[in-house]
Amino acid sequence: IIPIIPLSEPYRENSEVVTWAAETAKNVMRFDYIDYKARLQQVSPSFTPGGWESFNKALKDSNLLDALQARKLVLTMTVNAAPEIINSGLHNGIYTWDLRMPVTIKMDGAEPPQPINASLLLRVVRVSNLQNPDGISIEQWVTLTGQNNR
Repeated sequence: IIPIIPLSEPYRENSEVVTWAAETAKNVMRFDYIDYKARLQQVSPSFTPGGWESFNKALKDSNLLDALQARKLVLTMTVNAAPEIINSGLHNGIYTWDLRMPVTIKMDGAEPPQPINASLLLRVVRVSNLQNPDGISIEQWVTLTGQNNR
């Protein structure tokens, strides 16, 4: 029997959320020009429906998938330091964590790797364990590069 914990309560310790966010982010951003559709489908349960929709829109708007296919690239992301919780608490009645982590996104292919240093901002929210057994999911994913990387 799994106890039902209200979405207004954290359910996870901050340290668990930080670890989950780092591992999930690395998992999400690990695919290549051949398997990207299957890989992205595998990680979709880590997002809320709205979070998944906005993540996909950002991928399309960035033309990343087009570049991946055209240049036959492999994409990976490393988390360069433990995520920092910059805010946590109730947001619209749901427990929420806002995290920031420094990341390096690398696209490997025929040419030398092209590392991109960025800040990844995640909003992680409490969800029903029926929606995600972890009890948390990504509601928002924002990657800041260049001058916005602060």
